[in-house]
Amino acid sequence: MPTVLAATIVSCLSLSAVDGDTIKCNGQNMRIMGHGKPFEFGVDAPEISRAKCQKERILDQQAKRHLEELLRQPGTQIEDSVRVTATAGCWCG
Repeated sequence: MPTVLAATIVSCLSLSAVDGDTIKCNGQNMRIMGHGKPFEFGVDAPEISRAKCQKERILDQQAKRHLEELLRQPGTQIEDSVRVTATAGCWCG
């Protein structure tokens, strides 16, 4: 696992939610980690493009709407700290 040595506050001229755990800042997708640790805990939501069932589609739409609400909050900051690729699980259960 990579170690975070420093983080940079990013200025986003355009900012939007891609899905429940990914934002697009200035055209670049960025995975949301919150205060989590990659692959252990943090933010994880179903992926719109890879939904395996209707339940996943519904859950991701709810998560995306919530993230959009959070992005509209005054004082929201985007911090670029580490780049990792996550493996998606299944929410269909």
